[in-house]
Amino acid sequence: MPLTIAVLSDLHLSEAPNPLCPDRRGEFAEVLLLRAVHRLDRFLKPDVVVLVGDVVDQGEHPRAEALLRQVRGAMDKLSCPYVALPGNHDGSPERFARVFGEPADWLDVKGFRLVPFVDPEEPGYNASRRLEDLGRLKAARQGFGGPLVCLQHVPVFPDGKTPCPYNYTNSAEVLSAMAQAGVALSVSGHYHPGEGPVEHGGVTLLAAPALCERPFQYLWVQVEEDGRVAVETHPLGCPEELGLWDWHV
Repeated sequence: MPLTIAVLSDLHLSEAPNPLCPDRRGEFAEVLLLRAVHRLDRFLKPDVVVLVGDVVDQGEHPRAEALLRQVRGAMDKLSCPYVALPGNHDGSPERFARVFGEPADWLDVKGFRLVPFVDPEEPGYNASRRLEDLGRLKAARQGFGGPLVCLQHVPVFPDGKTPCPYNYTNSAEVLSAMAQAGVALSVSGHYHPGEGPVEHGGVTLLAAPALCERPFQYLWVQVEEDGRVAVETHPLGCPEELGLWDWHV
């Protein structure tokens, strides 16, 4: 049986518009998230939901923890399991873990293994993966024959193969570790337009679009037992061709 994953990313929840980023509608992020959660839980019923970072817009704001708890409350409405990871806007990873819990080394769902990573930030809104976390993929594969799915905030792509300006400073090592472990899918966020799917070394690489920017999208991903991946983009807004105005989106 395939695994269905709903991918939410880059909510940038805030209490007021960001004047430096007018396209980023974080002041509506809770409404958008609740709309996505209810659609998923009532109609689509994924096997698992992943929230891959930048949950709030200003992680060091005095109200940031309260906003994180609002998102936790919305995510807890899901009937299926979910994984929530911090992004570079979310402030202290320790505080994020206080709200959402420490991510497990991996999560097994329907014979698939999801492996989450919380990686150090690097200049230029990039990231790097520590040696011990590269080794965690070997541990996840040991004695496990099903497909592996990697989760992280910053996208992992082969250098120069996509328009995404962000990557891992040691992307070659990360991609090599994924290929050697037989990873089927790598899911990221951070790059607001989204990117992929890109195939590299037998791994399907994805960056989910930002939920906080028009047309307010999330990803619906289906992974087969043989590692094949199908991806759909689901917008929350009304299709422009209908000529309707949605006052909520």
